[in-house]
Amino acid sequence: MKINVSDLAPDRVKTKLLVIPKKDKKKKIDIIKNRFLAQRVIEVFLEDYGLENIRKLGAKAANLAKEFKVDELSIVFPNVNDYYEASKCLVEGVILSSYDFDKFKTKKENHKLKHVTILSKKNLNEIKKGIRFGETVSKYVCLARDFVNDPANHATPDAFADRIAEISKKNKLKIKIYNEKQIKKMGMGCFLGVAQGTRKEPKLVVIEYKGTKKKDFYALVGKGITFDSGGISLKPSQGMHEMKGDMAGGAAVACAINAIAELRLPVNIIAVIPCVENMPGGNAMKPGDVLKSMSGKTVEVINTDAEGRLALADALYFVARKKPKAIIDIATLTGACVVALGYHVAGLVGNDDKLTDLIFKAGEKTNEKVWKLPLYKEYSEAIKSDIADIKNIGYDNGAAGSLTAAAFLKEFVDEIPWAHIDMAGTFWSKENKDYYKKGATGWGVRLFVELFNSLSVKSA
Repeated sequence: MKINVSDLAPDRVKTKLLVIPKKDKKKKIDIIKNRFLAQRVIEVFLEDYGLENIRKLGAKAANLAKEFKVDELSIVFPNVNDYYEASKCLVEGVILSSYDFDKFKTKKENHKLKHVTILSKKNLNEIKKGIRFGETVSKYVCLARDFVNDPANHATPDAFADRIAEISKKNKLKIKIYNEKQIKKMGMGCFLGVAQGTRKEPKLVVIEYKGTKKKDFYALVGKGITFDSGGISLKPSQGMHEMKGDMAGGAAVACAINAIAELRLPVNIIAVIPCVENMPGGNAMKPGDVLKSMSGKTVEVINTDAEGRLALADALYFVARKKPKAIIDIATLTGACVVALGYHVAGLVGNDDKLTDLIFKAGEKTNEKVWKLPLYKEYSEAIKSDIADIKNIGYDNGAAGSLTAAAFLKEFVDEIPWAHIDMAGTFWSKENKDYYKKGATGWGVRLFVELFNSLSVKSA
């Protein structure tokens, strides 16, 4: 899809579909079909020109193009305060709503939107910059969706790791993939415990982006469970097919760091993704087993379906030893978070208010919203084990499941500023709505890009 900007002049505009935004339903806009040589003109009403409504405008325009089966679209740019930010959002809406995962379909969708022109009377250079930013971010959101939508027999731990490496090398990122032998040598007993039940070898992916000469760096850790059956603590069959997306956190991290690299943001980041399947094989870990983590802490396994935190524990400790400025992990971690916050907001906990506040603000701007939950010492008390240092489940009745899971992760970050995002409710959409498509949402990529873009501006 080619997106460009053009001066809003009648003699320059010829299009198949012209979309015009308006805030007042009664107000008539002085734009007529013949003046613009447009085959079809549609006015789209918006309550206001906030950034999320601009995204929805882009999505509405792209969806109308699909409805009318046109490959060429023009959008009149609304009169906003910040043309750069608004153009980023408009492009996101257009591209993300045009996404289609048809990799395994023998009959492909015929309609493809090929050309989009944004029409404006002013600030064309700002809009042009916003278009390029929005295109880059949207490309990696769509890639994250591809990762999550891919079935688990195609996106095995090694295939997932290799695909991340392929993309990262194109952006000239430093990448290392640790195999099972190397993981064992590092003492990652919790991570390896998850891998015991599968024939697929686990992989630890480490990506480094250096956008500045400063020594300070941030760490991102993403859960990469390429399929989660629950292990011996088997999940119910209903909805289990969606567990191919239990690596959505890893996909978000991998795609975000590549987007940040392509945008050349002046920050330094290390991303760590533990890739593994959780299967109930003959060698699978069992409830009651005790595992030794890379940190040396011992973990009693109460429930093998609480495997994500085991893989993340070793990944967090691995990167914590490198002393980053801050660590953020993201994971489809608990069903309890879905019960608490539903499908539109992710859970957020952390040990540093400044960090969690920055993540919250980034979420408000991108509409990938997070809500901060408490992490009192009582939750850490709840994960103490009778026979080991800690256990991987808190209360027997599942109470505060998201918070005891977060308390478990906190055990492996030392005193480093840290935040945990539980995206269990946001990684998947049950329906087509606005710029989301049924299936993977690619949630988290835009949040991280916005976060590190704001951090790079603050440190400039």
